[in-house]
Amino acid sequence: MIFDNDYVVEMVKLWQDTGDKDFLHDVLEGTRSLIEVIVSRYDPSHRDDLIQEAFVRVSHAIEFYDVEVATLYAYLSAVIRNSSLSYIKKISKEEPMTEEYCVPVQYSVQDDVWIIEMLIVRNRKRFPSLVCVVCDEMTEYVYYAVRDGVRGKSRGAIKHLMNAFDVYRNVATVFYHSTMIYLRTVFSKFSMVDDGVCNNEFTLLPELEDIVGAVTYERILTSFAGTHVKVP
Repeated sequence: MIFDNDYVVEMVKLWQDTGDKDFLHDVLEGTRSLIEVIVSRYDPSHRDDLIQEAFVRVSHAIEFYDVEVATLYAYLSAVIRNSSLSYIKKISKEEPMTEEYCVPVQYSVQDDVWIIEMLIVRNRKRFPSLVCVVCDEMTEYVYYAVRDGVRGKSRGAIKHLMNAFDVYRNVATVFYHSTMIYLRTVFSKFSMVDDGVCNNEFTLLPELEDIVGAVTYERILTSFAGTHVKVP
């Protein structure tokens, strides 16, 4: 078993109640295998550093864990993955960036429940003004819309969010695209863009590529394709 969710949850609760370092140690040891599995998807030359970074993040994150929001497995998986991505971004600024840093993490999307729980944790933090129930239901709708191919028909999905959840267009638009971008960034399945040739002569995309570089430019296109970003 990679991660004994029930056991580690009990250790987290005991640590939250007592602050006893022995319980924190049990939490970290109970999470070790999960950390090792997730960081193994990244450049092995950074493995030890990624593991240490993950332990630090987990030790801080469990203070805010709420069993009513998500399973601990989903919560800590998101924490570990984000820790790894943050570390890779930090390293990429110090070392020449290569293509491997821009390849989204390979995950199976068959486990819809796990992914939706992870998205709920993310979106509740991203959109704190939304009522939790509304945020959760919108999250689930957007996930299935993107997964099932509505991605190219964002107007219909945004209209549905407006009508079904009684939110303004700007709220529905940002919520949809933000969730979609996150999925594209993290899961390779959602990181596909159209293969059609696009003439960028009369756009500002060449300037963007000049500023951020070819590798980052391709990652931006992959994540933000079909969206509109207004820079104030």
